[in-house]
Amino acid sequence: MVCDKYGFTVNTLTMCPSFTAVYESETDVKKGMTNMCAGAGLCKPADGVAVSDFLSSMGVMTNAFGFCGGLLGKYLRDFLKSRDVGCHFIETSTPTPVKTAVSEDNSVTVFEMRETRTVSIKEILALTKLMRETEPKPEYFVLSGAYPDDLEVGTYCDIIKMLTSLGIKTVTDFSGADMRLSFKEKPFIIVMGYEELYDYLFEKVETLAEALSAVKRITKETGATVLCTLGKKGNIYSSPDVMCFASVKRSKNESIYCRSALIAAFLKAYEFSGENVQYALQYATAYSSAVNGKGDIPNTDDVKKNLNNVDFRTY
Repeated sequence: MVCDKYGFTVNTLTMCPSFTAVYESETDVKKGMTNMCAGAGLCKPADGVAVSDFLSSMGVMTNAFGFCGGLLGKYLRDFLKSRDVGCHFIETSTPTPVKTAVSEDNSVTVFEMRETRTVSIKEILALTKLMRETEPKPEYFVLSGAYPDDLEVGTYCDIIKMLTSLGIKTVTDFSGADMRLSFKEKPFIIVMGYEELYDYLFEKVETLAEALSAVKRITKETGATVLCTLGKKGNIYSSPDVMCFASVKRSKNESIYCRSALIAAFLKAYEFSGENVQYALQYATAYSSAVNGKGDIPNTDDVKKNLNNVDFRTY
């Protein structure tokens, strides 16, 4: 791993990696068939793995941690190696499973069946040991996505406590009960979207005005720093000190990789600019808006074009 252009490190944790692949119609896959992966064109993994991929392309040193197994586990390891990302995934005793779902036009989407993943106490201890001891010690650790169902609620909170005790800033990118519990652990940034706003407030948040009001309320109640991604509507940054909004007009819907790109670009720009939040949000918005549905690394010219057209406001 040679990525160290900016002199800081961001590690990521993805305990349940997600995979997406599409079969062409001529593969004659039958409706209802499951656990198929032969012949599929796998897209790159999402969640924290994608955050590390984007960071590596920016010249930021990054290591990816988590669990994987079987053929998809091998695919993930090979992918990280090809992308110059440090791979610290614990191989589980059970393979990473997949499921196929056939649409009406006979194209097939393959995705991970996260609910079936299990890990042992030995495996979780090995993972947390790696996270503590891998050098260099990162400035940031991004905790992304769901974790195995057999781990207790509060697992992410325990990990945040461990990393905080080591002087590492945490960025949380997950939902549900652990998201709500994590507020009291004071992560560096809590990443949210419309769904997570609903999870916390238990009320519909649909418009930009409602989202701005909700994020402001959360920041006031918890003292948290929030990075809220709202798809085509833009992104909100809110802390006890400042609240700002940035958007770029886009004709396409947000892909599954845009959120990971936003996190990666924000952290890179935040460090590079000397902790200038306003610039970091504008750059991250421009960068993530240039990401396509395959999660390809954005073209520099496209990012610059977006950056020149950012609608930015402070509140």
